[in-house]
Amino acid sequence: MENENEKEYLLSLLTQLRLNGKELEKLEEEIRIWEGRIELAGKAGKGDLVLEAETETGKLKAKTEELKTETTNLKDEIEKLRGNRELSAEIELAVLKSKLEGGATDRSSPPEAES
Repeated sequence: MENENEKEYLLSLLTQLRLNGKELEKLEEEIRIWEGRIELAGKAGKGDLVLEAETETGKLKAKTEELKTETTNLKDEIEKLRGNRELSAEIELAVLKSKLEGGATDRSSPPEAES
């Protein structure tokens, strides 16, 4: 029974990890948008709009850092659980799938070709 509860807990952690990844992507896109607004307002000489956009960008960056910290804690907890007990093949598959999907979203640019 304890093993079943641990599996459910692990699956909930994996689900939250996936949700966090999606939320981080959204936040990073919003930050890019607001940074673009800062640039445009600066070019237009609208200091009040620059200040407003910088404030919003700061809030989004703080939120992003909090979410990154939470995500790191989730990853640590998942690894701890995986190391403590033998898990079923289906849970291991879910962990691997999560890592593969997370790895695809973590890449900021493709590898450079060698000349």
